[in-house]
Amino acid sequence: IPFDEVEHRCEPEENSPEPPQIHPPLPQDPPCADSDEPGPPILNSWNWGAFIFSCVWAIANDIYWPILIIACNIIPYVGPIVSLAICVYLGVCGNKLAWKHSNLSEEEFTYKQAQWNKAGLIFFILSLLICILVLLIKL
Repeated sequence: IPFDEVEHRCEPEENSPEPPQIHPPLPQDPPCADSDEPGPPILNSWNWGAFIFSCVWAIANDIYWPILIIACNIIPYVGPIVSLAICVYLGVCGNKLAWKHSNLSEEEFTYKQAQWNKAGLIFFILSLLICILVLLIKL
């Protein structure tokens, strides 16, 4: 194929209302979001408790596969990265996973996850403050 023809094919047509898309649009919802599934509005929100206390949070919500984080940390170099990826996944999709394994009412579930979220956020902020304090003392 001559180069001129290839260049011509990539240009948008004159009557075309919008230029052709090279990449598909990115999803707006997290990868675990099911917009068709009914449930409390908290389902598609970040959960600090699931992110910070991943193994304990998972066991408390009858989800057992995140215990793999412990085994992942044994693997040098790759293990901590995989563990962090699992923690981030739980932070993003934790409420949805917990809802699927829960037999609580929407109100009870929302309250329980809000408590986990609050505890995780408090622990995260305190840990950050302690790290900053230690760094300032060392200087």
